[in-house]
Amino acid sequence: MRKIVSIIFIISVLNSCKAPSRTQLILKEMQKEKTFFDPVELGSGGSNGNFLVKAYFDDCGEWGGHYEEMKLYAFHKEKNIFLSYKKTNVDCNRQESESTYSQDTIVSKTIKLSKSNEKAIVRFLTELTNLKITSRFPGHSGNQFEIMKSDSTFYIKLYDGRKTSLKNYTKLLENLNLNQ
Repeated sequence: MRKIVSIIFIISVLNSCKAPSRTQLILKEMQKEKTFFDPVELGSGGSNGNFLVKAYFDDCGEWGGHYEEMKLYAFHKEKNIFLSYKKTNVDCNRQESESTYSQDTIVSKTIKLSKSNEKAIVRFLTELTNLKITSRFPGHSGNQFEIMKSDSTFYIKLYDGRKTSLKNYTKLLENLNLNQ
């Protein structure tokens, strides 16, 4: 009986000495940092999670305009967060249908986010949320900004004609070195 207890004790001690997994280390580090963007929720934990920032512009008036999208994600078992950026160009003279204009992708790039990049995105989210609280329907023309988590736990859509929302978005692009 003593041998069995001794063997069980030795096995439990050996198991407790195992090095923590990469995912456990990332989770432990995140608990220290408390960031809005959780790499585990953005794909590091094996999910297909992501965070989107979309912008639709009124280049062609009430019929819309060009489109921009930022997708934030993390690779499986990575703590780094990446941002894929896509920007289109619209030809207001080339309609594909009654209310859709031809769009061509003119920028497509991916960057690894720094802490200052993450802070700039959070600043934009905060500003957009504050603008949403005071927004009014702009009529038939305006810019539209959407922010959303892929699991639908966070979603804000702002459709307005105020210059402040466009200025905040342009400032975000500058902070991320995506303005062109």
